Amino acid sequence: MSLPVIKILVVGGSYGGNTFLKFFLKLVEKYEGNSPRFDITLVEPRRGFINILAIPKAVLDPEFAKTTYATIENMGLPFDFLDSTSTTSDSSLRLRYIQGWCHELHENYAIVKPVDNSAELSKYEFDYCIYAAGRSRPWPFDPKGFDKKYYLEEMEKSTEKIKAANIISVIGAGAVGIEVAAELKTDFPEKKVLLIHPHDNLPPENRLSQIFKQKNLEFLKDVKVEVKLNTRVLKEVENGFLTTNGDFVESDLILWCSSKQNNLKPLLNNEKSPFKDCIDYKVDDIAINRNMQIIRYDESSYDFSNATVPAKFEKIFAIGDVSKIPAVKAAGGAYRQAIVAAENVMAIVRNELYNEQNELKMIDLWGAHMTLLVGPRHSVTQNDDELLLDNADTLKLYEDYCNDFVSKTQGIKFD
Repeated sequence: MSLPVIKILVVGGSYGGNTFLKFFLKLVEKYEGNSPRFDITLVEPRRGFINILAIPKAVLDPEFAKTTYATIENMGLPFDFLDSTSTTSDSSLRLRYIQGWCHELHENYAIVKPVDNSAELSKYEFDYCIYAAGRSRPWPFDPKGFDKKYYLEEMEKSTEKIKAANIISVIGAGAVGIEVAAELKTDFPEKKVLLIHPHDNLPPENRLSQIFKQKNLEFLKDVKVEVKLNTRVLKEVENGFLTTNGDFVESDLILWCSSKQNNLKPLLNNEKSPFKDCIDYKVDDIAINRNMQIIRYDESSYDFSNATVPAKFEKIFAIGDVSKIPAVKAAGGAYRQAIVAAENVMAIVRNELYNEQNELKMIDLWGAHMTLLVGPRHSVTQNDDELLLDNADTLKLYEDYCNDFVSKTQGIKFD
């Protein structure tokens, strides 16, 4: 008697998608001999894994950037097929990688657009989907990185632009903006580095304490970054930009860290998309419940902890930056969400095929957790009510912007 085949589509191979795959494969191994066959497809435009935590330094140090990209062969995943639609494997587990983007997501299939635009769109059916497509930022902070060579060329190009500028304005004092500004002033102390922020404190995350924000500001000033709060850019002009107050700010190079956009187009490209009612358009987040399943969103009645799931969305999960979750979003949060999603996919599979009664796992929300590196000498960490400043262990961990830590937790080998 042939085993049933369960098809799983994973959209996005960064922290959330990669963690889901690693953890789910452990569950497959756990139930080996008493399990269906799994046909898993990863759709990801990068032919590898970038430690995005290290981008603030990688954009201005190509040699360091070389240590932040793990090629697909070094991601620690047993791919049967690379860039192939073949399903000829007789194994109980098939793991396939497709280099491309999810163009349209439907209830039980996706349309995939390959990186090579000359190739045709492809259709991939699924029983379960993990949507971990992340968010986009302005270049160079969201490098295309189609392969390692392409990625390093991007980092070399950004470094050249930085070296050619005497006055650099970093727009937006979120986590990326703070770390980028501090790295710029550390590596190029002769340059004038401005950090422009529209609010009266930084970073803007409202779950973080005022003392956390104040210490970041103090450390930025200590490394000689010129911080301009309550300053909003109106438009770029020759040799600088204009503020909404009518001031002209001279700048040779403007680096935008203020804007980011969740990658939701695949859910909206289809006019009849069932997911249009699942998005909080004020923040462009996909509504989920505590099991990581996608749900419909109604601002007046939305309840993260007690939300019910329409039957057609029971097997579609959203994790990472794209998801609406009442917590500080970070790589560690995506890691936690991915584990919950993996356990729940396996639970539903076994409940349906083997009449088991597995309860779905619910995410344990993390508190206000964030660490920011403000140059090589300063770090600010908030763990709920605890504040750590210039902690020796933290500074050691961030010497390589967590490359070693990410390698161990994600099970990958940076080249």
